[in-house]
Amino acid sequence: MPEEPEEEGFTFRDRRRTMVEETPAATSSPVVEAPLPPPPAAPVEERYDAPELLGPDGMPAEGDYTLPDVRDLLTEYLLVLRDVSVLRLGLAPNPGTGQMEPDLPQAKIAIDTMVFLAGQIEPFLRPEETLPLKSMLGDLQLAYVRQSGG
Repeated sequence: MPEEPEEEGFTFRDRRRTMVEETPAATSSPVVEAPLPPPPAAPVEERYDAPELLGPDGMPAEGDYTLPDVRDLLTEYLLVLRDVSVLRLGLAPNPGTGQMEPDLPQAKIAIDTMVFLAGQIEPFLRPEETLPLKSMLGDLQLAYVRQSGG
């Protein structure tokens, strides 16, 4: 019988022990040959849809993109949370339905998150930026207390 060519693969040896006393014949582990897994597929080319990040050829422009400042991102996020808080407090109508849809537990989460984020960025703010932030948080907290009847 002709010898079969050896397949590429790896050797698996089970070296787990059991509580049962093993005889010398039982200690030798069977060798299981398994083929190598297929190589990973070629990476998918990622495309960026943000037009300001794309060059004239539609590909990301090199050297044109700088990472955003974390302080600026948190400030923008605070403004988003402010808008969500106002909607959830029922102080403004839902833009999608035109109805007032108060949801005080959701408003509390948004306001508490704003307080936390404000505390994180406050050391990096200029004095003229701190006062409006504190004022906005105080107004939302007061509105929450009024809406909740407390």
